[in-house]
Amino acid sequence: RKSPLKRIVDLAIPYLQKAGFVGDDLSGEEYERVTAIVKAAVERLNVVSEITEHAEVFYKDELPPLGEKERKILQEPQVPQVFDLVCTKLENLSDFSSESVLEMLKETIKESKLSGRKVMMPLRVALTGRTSGLELYDIISILGKDRAIRRIEQSLQNLVD
Repeated sequence: RKSPLKRIVDLAIPYLQKAGFVGDDLSGEEYERVTAIVKAAVERLNVVSEITEHAEVFYKDELPPLGEKERKILQEPQVPQVFDLVCTKLENLSDFSSESVLEMLKETIKESKLSGRKVMMPLRVALTGRTSGLELYDIISILGKDRAIRRIEQSLQNLVD
């Protein structure tokens, strides 16, 4: 954790390659993405090999099957309203830095007049299929606008099906 970020990124790349998340020759854009993932996960890593657990959500389009707890969270009555508001805000967000996404999430909580948990937990489940993990603003920032919106919309659709 005290090592320079670049060193941790360079140590993490072979694990990401072995998991099939990145190829042998990383483009500049891919290296930046890996750097963002490692930066978001570094405080949660005990050993570098754990990076694959945290990175999986960014490289797999298919989320893990939802458990009963996750399904219940997505079935809460405020979820469609929250997801509509977040998707609208994401569409209008031009800066997808973690800081800007965090501000957008704070605004969403304030505008919705709901607790942070009632906004953030359904979003986390929709975006990751999990109830815990990296900071939500980092997840959204790394996923990007299109993938984040697509996952939110898919989770709503899955509840209807």
